[in-house]
Amino acid sequence: MPTWRQLHEFPSLFQRGTRYPVCTTLAFIIVCGYALQWICSFWGPGQIEPWLGLTRAGLSGGCLWQLFTYSILGELENPLVSLFILIGLMVIGRELENIIGPKQVLLLFVTATVLPGIASVQHSATFEMLGAWPAVFALSIACTEALSEYRLSLPYHLVGVRYRFLGAALLALLFMSWLLDWFPFTHASPYANLVGAGIGWLYVRLLGFGKQLPGEPMLRSWLLKRQHIARMPARRYISEFVDPILEKIHTEGAHRLTRSERRILQKARQKARRTLL
Repeated sequence: MPTWRQLHEFPSLFQRGTRYPVCTTLAFIIVCGYALQWICSFWGPGQIEPWLGLTRAGLSGGCLWQLFTYSILGELENPLVSLFILIGLMVIGRELENIIGPKQVLLLFVTATVLPGIASVQHSATFEMLGAWPAVFALSIACTEALSEYRLSLPYHLVGVRYRFLGAALLALLFMSWLLDWFPFTHASPYANLVGAGIGWLYVRLLGFGKQLPGEPMLRSWLLKRQHIARMPARRYISEFVDPILEKIHTEGAHRLTRSERRILQKARQKARRTLL
């Protein structure tokens, strides 16, 4: 397996060709959000956080935009929080964007922002969540899973471990952080971070990356077969699945039908109704 030199050269922060990378745009939005938060702090602390930060009370009051806007804010008393998030976006996010594409990275970022936010407000009634940590961990786990069989190569060959071991170690740390209910930064939820990491792992595996798990080929084959049957025209479905059941009813009686055979007849009725409509 060839050695890829990943994450040791800081990716270009600016335009590539005629399009700006998605992660560069997201980083710029976070910088603008932090600047707005800093400017509003001159009128007094806590002016903008109750409106754009994520809380259960805010969502209950109809402030649904908080599920998105909390990720662009940070901790004014600790600028390193936003700096680490920006570095994660520009290094890990750009690396993942080169693998799965900008649209998939944007969709993953939004998904790993909204769903962990919902999980956080369900987990804690009073916690105020700030920062895009769940999305950053989702991108990190997705990147390690997409490059699971390659080795992290740093200058002077300081590290040669496979990405999948780095991902497993990060997941273990996030799990311990959730169990201990502790994270280095105040407004980050360990529970939401773990949920975001899980979303990143699942998302990139649905795209077909990562080492196959035991039983996964059989599951994928079963899912593809179900999709093929669901898209099958009504006439073909009846000839392949319903006619043998009708023959069994004629010879043995309807009381001998199994549960799966009854389910096939029910699906045939649904297909026939859709065809007539």
